[in-house]
Amino acid sequence: MPVLLTGATGFLGSRLLHRLLVHRRREVAVLGRGPASLLRERLTRLLLLEEGGPLPAGAADRLHCLSGDLTRPWLGLAPAEYSRLARHVEAIWHCGADTSLTAGIERLRTVNVVGTRSVLSLAEAARTDCPLIHVSTAFVAGRRRGGGVPEDALAGTHGFETPYERSKFEAEVDVREWAAARPGRQVTVLRPSILLTDRPLPDWAPQHPLGTLGRIVGQLHAAVTGPAGQVRVPVRPTAENNAVQVEYAVEAALRLVERRGAGTGLRTVHVVHPVNTPARPLFDAIELRFPGVRIIPADTIPDPGPIERIVAAQMPGSLAYGRQTRTYARTGLLAAVPELPDPAPLDTRYLADALGSGSGAPGSPDPAAGPVTESAVLS
Repeated sequence: MPVLLTGATGFLGSRLLHRLLVHRRREVAVLGRGPASLLRERLTRLLLLEEGGPLPAGAADRLHCLSGDLTRPWLGLAPAEYSRLARHVEAIWHCGADTSLTAGIERLRTVNVVGTRSVLSLAEAARTDCPLIHVSTAFVAGRRRGGGVPEDALAGTHGFETPYERSKFEAEVDVREWAAARPGRQVTVLRPSILLTDRPLPDWAPQHPLGTLGRIVGQLHAAVTGPAGQVRVPVRPTAENNAVQVEYAVEAALRLVERRGAGTGLRTVHVVHPVNTPARPLFDAIELRFPGVRIIPADTIPDPGPIERIVAAQMPGSLAYGRQTRTYARTGLLAAVPELPDPAPLDTRYLADALGSGSGAPGSPDPAAGPVTESAVLS
């Protein structure tokens, strides 16, 4: 019986797909837009990128592509296909999301809230022993800028930095309410923080936040070298955020679900790094990757220059996190998978490599491309 995975073409979902197919040897049904043949072609390219060579024998045969849409009734599937999926699905991994930090709330709700409700409807139609794994984000904590965030905390009283956070908060509220009304079901909510990799990524592959940041800085690099190389950003010098290697997050998520066994009820777990990343190492990484650029944190910038105005216009969502120092509890993660080693530190060298993991490495921007803007900065 297959695992259903939504969001398999995304930065996190494509790596979950690879681990499920290749390392766990699971049958995986992937829901995605467009013809199933084109979806398979795109996923195969991502799997080959992750594998670094040909797929192991049998892995491609375990991949089943379904042409559908989270935002449509019946997930965009024909009634007979939907019914067959509900009867046979073994587990539901819901990773599909609109992760834009610049989109409006109504667009984000269409995928993140309406799409989650469609997945809950499928879970309702599935067998009662079919677990649901919902990928949320640690940033449902909203505008809670300091202190520690417990794993079971979910309150909108602090407001939200971005509409993305609000939409993911609303989706998690729906998942919690669904689980509370069905105590015999197994529901796991995973809350990863900012996901990164230092591996090179081609333009066509899903990107991550520092790769996107690197592309933006790369496009501005020539304009900010020399005496004008200082760029002020509206970030507190003491700010810090949590970021974690995507490779660690995927393995942690899989082990969490596998170790749960037949237990029922709702469990919420932060999949985060044990140590926050301060702003200064990130600024140092930018300066290392892009010689001549000097980042100056400033609480306010009353007289922004041309480059500073461009940065503010292209990265409004990311800059909203420049005032946070909060931390995230890892109690559930450590209790469930105590044998899993902590991820390696995110030092300046790693961050510099992550900045160049996309096409924004110095000297490589595509002159025919328009300006890069942030989109998927959180999980």
